[in-house]
Amino acid sequence: MMTLPTWVLKAVWMKPPQKLYKYCPVSENSLRSIIRAQVFHSPPMQFNDPLDCNPSLKIDLATAELEALLKKMMADVGASDDDVRKEIDRITYFATEPDDWDDVERGDKIFSYLLGEEIMRLLRKQLGTKGVLSLSAKWDEPLLWSHYAAQHKGICIEYETNFDLQYLKAIDYNAPRALSAHDVYLWKCAGDKVAAGRIFDTYFYAKAPQWSYEAEWRDINDKSGLNPLHFDITAIHFGMRVDPVWKLMLVKTLHRDQQVALYDMLTDENSFELHRRQIERDELERRGIDQPAFRVFGDYLTDIEPYSIGERAVEGQTDDPFKRSRKH
Repeated sequence: MMTLPTWVLKAVWMKPPQKLYKYCPVSENSLRSIIRAQVFHSPPMQFNDPLDCNPSLKIDLATAELEALLKKMMADVGASDDDVRKEIDRITYFATEPDDWDDVERGDKIFSYLLGEEIMRLLRKQLGTKGVLSLSAKWDEPLLWSHYAAQHKGICIEYETNFDLQYLKAIDYNAPRALSAHDVYLWKCAGDKVAAGRIFDTYFYAKAPQWSYEAEWRDINDKSGLNPLHFDITAIHFGMRVDPVWKLMLVKTLHRDQQVALYDMLTDENSFELHRRQIERDELERRGIDQPAFRVFGDYLTDIEPYSIGERAVEGQTDDPFKRSRKH
């Protein structure tokens, strides 16, 4: 389970919509998530957007405060006083150009920049290892079907958000990308809970406006990979190009779960919109393994075997191919 502090949970929580959706290809992970009631929290480093969960740092602190912040963050991860001193000395060395000994202002800017780089490295080490579950408020978005459901060959799972998950929040598509160094200082050096909430929000819930079509909601977990599911599955949508074998397998797997609605995705004849039609489960559930052709058409295949292709087309033509006479 997630172990974020209570003040962070309160900072990021808001009521989600009743239904949320996960687009995915039909794969081992997606089948496991359905059958074993699990979900996959992705490491942010695997996101297709390199700016996602990768904020920059706005240097809005004096150099002395930046240095104090770095010392505190290093101490928090177990660095000794000697290690801290060596790191500050290293940054000071690289911030000083031999030809610019007298350019104090320039040296101070470089020093602040390098301090900020190390602060962000430590912050990414702390927050960047968490797992992110990405969901959408929409089941009928063509771009999501194309990008995340294997070009409409996959599925879209519908979850009912009937449990209070305090880690679930909508993406803010108008938020700034940069974290405030002042907020990081207030969080780490003064224990400011509101500032910590702003850091958490910007790190995990800020994306560029161009991504707004996704209508994304996120759940954050301390551990990436497969984690227990905290939603009820209420429907599965099959993409327009899904392999019928996968569909049949899932329908049969869910034959005892009649409360899970099954839908085929359809196109609109007059627009580019997508629609859904509920599947009649009975026929698919009753279907067994297809019989080999020699069993279904055994007598007919034996009857026509001596004929060439041309002879089959000419000899003994009749409206009923099973009644064609055999050449003696």
